[in-house]
Amino acid sequence: MIDTDNTHKSIRSIVGSIHHHHGGSVKTVIYGLGLSQTKQNEIRLWENIDYVDVTLEFVVATRKDTTQPKYDVGLWRPLIIKHATEGINTV
Repeated sequence: MIDTDNTHKSIRSIVGSIHHHHGGSVKTVIYGLGLSQTKQNEIRLWENIDYVDVTLEFVVATRKDTTQPKYDVGLWRPLIIKHATEGINTV
């Protein structure tokens, strides 16, 4: 799942539903895109959830502009799918 500041509440509900119906036995990976440190820490506390910070995982250059970047989930989706299928072996 891809989590952004705009979708975090929905992701929280989806993870809760997965845990409710499967007893926390399903391993889930959440790819965070532009999340605050507080939200990242919250996700890391969830049971059977792996968190991947997209910018730390995939961005290799630093930006000169220090303002908060705008993320387009669609641009990152192919890299996330590739990472999930090759690195984690799950989609």
